[in-house]
Amino acid sequence: MIRTRTLLAAMAIALSIPSVQVTAREAPSTQARERVLSLEGGSNFRDLGGYATADGRHVRWGAIYRSAAMPALTAADYQRLARLNIRSDIDLRSQEERAIVPDQADRFGARYYAVDYTMARDNLNYDPKDSDPEKRAAYLSSLYSAWPVSLAPQYRILFEQLLADRGGVLVHCSAGQDRTGVASALVLAALGVPRATILADYHLTTQARRPEFERALIDPAKYPGNPAVALNRTSASDSVPPARPLHFADGRSYLEATFARIDSQWGSVERYLDAELGIDAVDIARLKRLYLE
Repeated sequence: MIRTRTLLAAMAIALSIPSVQVTAREAPSTQARERVLSLEGGSNFRDLGGYATADGRHVRWGAIYRSAAMPALTAADYQRLARLNIRSDIDLRSQEERAIVPDQADRFGARYYAVDYTMARDNLNYDPKDSDPEKRAAYLSSLYSAWPVSLAPQYRILFEQLLADRGGVLVHCSAGQDRTGVASALVLAALGVPRATILADYHLTTQARRPEFERALIDPAKYPGNPAVALNRTSASDSVPPARPLHFADGRSYLEATFARIDSQWGSVERYLDAELGIDAVDIARLKRLYLE
């Protein structure tokens, strides 16, 4: 389990990021690369490249991306994504969320991957806004500790597409922070990125999100009984809440609940990947050859 001082250090790293670009020193080239893509209608669309591993290598730029939902992308945005050579789009959202805001992966040349499950299965239609802090903490902790198993089919697809090496890989959910945050953490951990850096990337979400671009303007009558309606806008005047910091009241990161489950049940991310996703040491070695430099 992550010790408090390690988490605080990671939070400090995240909060100290001054802009959406990393410095030239962090990048494998001498030119600064864009961490958060400046899309006209994008939210939290990020390149996972440039992060240093424990052995001094760096994650390759332009290969692994994470994002929120993409209902507001413009024609110019799709043209830009098409130039990124993204060939796999892994959608972690439930079937109800996808029914309202479907991906348009064909517009940027990617294959689309999703696995059906209901919002009720993971209690995603539970609204903790009016709950007391203890109930909210218990709810979020249960989600983050459950996803390594409940979303294992989606995470397996993510790793399979990375291993296939067909081109860039994109993974996303609705806000690009929770389910996608766990997915990104698993990938970075498999590549040997230290946990403090993984947490820093996770908390970068708070400043990288543009929630107004994550919600579609819909007619709820077209989606009777669909709980994902509440995640979208039913009129132009609907207010969109700002992004909230991703930590419990005591300062612990939500993502720590995922690592705590993995550490206690499997002992390490590598053992989890092998036991639950079928990604063994040979696969991890290949991932490092493909995505580190």
